[in-house]
Amino acid sequence: PASASAPTGASPAAVPADASTGAKPAGGRRRAGPSNRTIPDVAASTAAFVVGAMVGLAGCLLTYVGLQGCELMTSTGSCGGPGLLILIVILVAMVLLGAAILRVLRVPDPGNVSFLGVGMLTVVALVFLADYLYEPWMFVVVPAVTAVSYAIARWVTTLYAEDVLGDDDRMPRHDIR
Repeated sequence: PASASAPTGASPAAVPADASTGAKPAGGRRRAGPSNRTIPDVAASTAAFVVGAMVGLAGCLLTYVGLQGCELMTSTGSCGGPGLLILIVILVAMVLLGAAILRVLRVPDPGNVSFLGVGMLTVVALVFLADYLYEPWMFVVVPAVTAVSYAIARWVTTLYAEDVLGDDDRMPRHDIR
């Protein structure tokens, strides 16, 4: 036949050679080594908004799991006194999760942004959403409110940091040696 079919799989020419020696790795495969992957730079405001949505969804899921656990343990939809402790643990977990992700994304003041964002969500949920917290559509509303809360928290912490730095420049310098 005039045309020969190409062999399936990777051809030896497709395997890159080692840059230092020019030799191809044994078996035609690359060696597994540490990855040089880096987290892409994301604007701090965008990161705060996205992380807020993620933290809000995580809070919804943790609350749902907590309610299911209470129902299994007490045969009711409420835990009573221990339920408050569970909610506090969930809020602390949300703050820590948000701070960790913001830190990975290199957002300044990740702990402050996360604490303020979760705090604002808590206030909004208690003041405006308390009657609807058991509704299924809260799995959409709470992450959206948390995303906006994190964005506002990022703006407030940036505004406050700029005010503090501006105040330092106007203050007289004193040598205290």
